Amino acid sequence: MKKRSVLLYMFTAMSLGAMAQGNFSPYSQMGIGDIEDGFYNRTSGLSNTGIAYRSNRFLISNNPASFSELTNQYFTMETGLRGSFIDYKGSPVDIASTQSADITFRRLAMGIKATRHWGTSIGLVPFSTQNYEFNVPYHLQGSATEIANHYYAGHGSVNKAYWANSYDFFHHVSIGAEAGYIFGQLNQKDIIQSGTGASLVSTSNDVNLQNLYMTYGIPGLRQPGQEMAMGDRRRFFQQSRPARFL
Repeated sequence: MKKRSVLLYMFTAMSLGAMAQGNFSPYSQMGIGDIEDGFYNRTSGLSNTGIAYRSNRFLISNNPASFSELTNQYFTMETGLRGSFIDYKGSPVDIASTQSADITFRRLAMGIKATRHWGTSIGLVPFSTQNYEFNVPYHLQGSATEIANHYYAGHGSVNKAYWANSYDFFHHVSIGAEAGYIFGQLNQKDIIQSGTGASLVSTSNDVNLQNLYMTYGIPGLRQPGQEMAMGDRRRFFQQSRPARFL
C-alpha cells in the first residue's frame, strides 16, 4: 500500500510538471492565458464538445452526476494526453520561430463506486496555460532615429484539482456535485533592451492565482419501471458558479 501511495504521488507531481508545458502562443498574453475548456475523456469531440452520458466503466466528467452509474466496487484510473502543432505565418513574423509542437498531460482522474448508489471521483486537470515570447521595436522618446528592442515573455499554468460525488436515487435520478481548488502561478517579464542586447529597463511580475469552486448537475435518466434503450432520449442539467481568483 505504501508503494502504491508513493507511485501515485510521483505520477501526480510529474503530471503537474507536464501540464505546465505548452506551445508558444502570443494570444496567451491576454488575461490568465489560453483557457483549457476540453474534457479529454471518451466523449471529447471537435471544438471541445462532449456528451454528458453515464457509463459503468469510464469516468465521464462532463457532468458530476454521472459517477453513480459505475459498476459496484469498481475502481478505475484514467489519464489524457494531447498532441498539438502550431504554425504562425505573417509579416514581419520571424520565420525561425513560427512553429512549435508538444505532447502534454491533460487529465489525471480516479474514480470508485463506493456504495451501491454512491460514486466518487478525484482528478487533476489544467485550467489555463500561458507561454509566449516575442520582440517588438521600441522607439525611444526624444530620439528620431534610436530604436530599442521591447522583449515580452510569460510562462506558467493554472491547474484544477477536484472531488466529484454522485448519488443515485431510485435508479432513475442522479444528483452530483463537484468541489475543487484552482491554483497556479504565471511569471511575466517586460524588458527594454539596447541594440547590443543589454537590459535598459526590466520588469518582472509573478501572479499567484487560487480559489475554490463548485459545480453540480442532475441528469434525468428514465421513468421508473421502463427499460433504457440506445435510442432513448436523456435530459441533462448542469450549473456552475464562476470562479473568482484571490
